[in-house]
Amino acid sequence: MKIKNDAVIPICGIISVLGGILNGLIGTGAGIIYVFLFSVLYQRDEKKQKKDVFASCLLTTLPVSLISSFIYAKSFFSLSKEMLFIIPSAALGGLCGAHLLDKIKNGTLVKIFAVLTGISGIIMIWRAL
Repeated sequence: MKIKNDAVIPICGIISVLGGILNGLIGTGAGIIYVFLFSVLYQRDEKKQKKDVFASCLLTTLPVSLISSFIYAKSFFSLSKEMLFIIPSAALGGLCGAHLLDKIKNGTLVKIFAVLTGISGIIMIWRAL
């Protein structure tokens, strides 16, 4: 997919809003949309690897997730108490993942992403039935 330079900003804005809406509605999905966005944006840059796509995705997903979590915590105060136990573990996992990112091959990273996306989709469909 080729994007003209003058269309990049509006397309990024539209895709970012879609990612934010998905994250706010169901608590997931923004990362998948952002991976698509950064894959398209970085396809012309030979210096960028798939690792850069995932790192950029994580960086843009963080503020969206923080905003959603504050809104959820404000609406459902009982959830905020439960989240206090999860946040340190998630932060530790994020640090470990960031450290391992440079050590994992691009192909392996893409496969891990595909498997996790598939498993997540299957679980969500299963629970919806």
